[in-house]
Amino acid sequence: MKALINFILLATTSCIFFSCQKELSIDSSLPSNNANNNGNNSGNTSIIGDWSFIGADMDVSSTGKATDDMLGNIEITTSYKTTTINNKGSLKITATDIISTDLSYTISTNAKMQTSIRGIPTPAQELPFEVDIPASSSSGKYQQIGSDSLYLPNGALISVPDGISNIPSTTTSEPSGAKFSIVSDTLRFFGGMNQTSNQNYQGQTISMTQKASVVLKYKRK
Repeated sequence: MKALINFILLATTSCIFFSCQKELSIDSSLPSNNANNNGNNSGNTSIIGDWSFIGADMDVSSTGKATDDMLGNIEITTSYKTTTINNKGSLKITATDIISTDLSYTISTNAKMQTSIRGIPTPAQELPFEVDIPASSSSGKYQQIGSDSLYLPNGALISVPDGISNIPSTTTSEPSGAKFSIVSDTLRFFGGMNQTSNQNYQGQTISMTQKASVVLKYKRK
């Protein structure tokens, strides 16, 4: 029983790494111009040009669920909110392409963990959470729609490598939408991920749900 709980905990913790290291599609349902009190697009509203990566605001959670013959339903959720540090990399946007080069960053925060057995929660815990995301590069086509939206036929604005988690990716590169905001010399992309997968532990199925809301921030060079 304890081994099962430990496995779910390991899986959900791994999914926190997984959520930040997989392909992040931009969810068109997320806010753009007025999000986070950034105001409307102002000044030079063209996204074409060269940009420096200055950080990302992240809200990430992962939940693992399983049923044990003796313990009943078990659910463990891990989550964190943070702003990245040690941000590096650049973004070049042409009339047709988005090119990300050598993007890297560090997460240094505390992750919250909540365990529930038979619907009864145990006291929440906080765990130190630090990870360095190694540099990666990617590119893709886009089409701008209106003043704050993009169409991404390749389905991802940015992708970073899975260098830590052993959990296989189920993310697919399907066409998606994008929201963006420009205020002064700062460009923000609003993105998200919401996916589920199943893990197997000694014949028991563990259902994993991963959610991430991310604001990518760039400064015009």
